[in-house]
Amino acid sequence: MIHYQDLIGVEYRNGGRDPNQGLDCFGVVMLLLARCGVLIEDVQGYPEDWDLAGLNLIIENFHRPWRAVEKPYRAGDVLIVQWPNKDRPTHLAVVVDGMRVVHAVKTQRVCVWRISKISPYIYAAARHEELT
Repeated sequence: MIHYQDLIGVEYRNGGRDPNQGLDCFGVVMLLLARCGVLIEDVQGYPEDWDLAGLNLIIENFHRPWRAVEKPYRAGDVLIVQWPNKDRPTHLAVVVDGMRVVHAVKTQRVCVWRISKISPYIYAAARHEELT
C-alpha cells in the first residue's frame, strides 16, 4: 500500500506538482510513485486545455519504461482514464491498494475512489518497470 492520506483534500491546480500549492492528476502520479522510489519525468509545457488542442499528454508520455497491465491491479499501477465526455484518455489515477485509487479531480480536489467507480472509464493501465 502507498501512503497517500496526507494528500486527500489537496486543491486541484493545473500543472500542480507541490501539495502545498495544488496538484493535478499527473502531479499525484509523480508524487505517489516517488514514494515508491520511482522518479518519473515531468510533462510540463502543455496548455491547460491540452486535450481540446488535439494534444494527448497521457498517451504521448506512457511508453518505455512503462508496460501495459491487466487486473488485478497492484499498488503503483497507473490507470489511464477516458471520461465519457472525452474522445481520448485525459486523466490518470494511481492504484494505492487492491481496491482504491487516488487522483486529482478539478471538482473534488485530490480524492480516493474505489477502483470499481473508475473501472468503466479505464482506457488502459500501466506499471513502471521499476515496480515489477
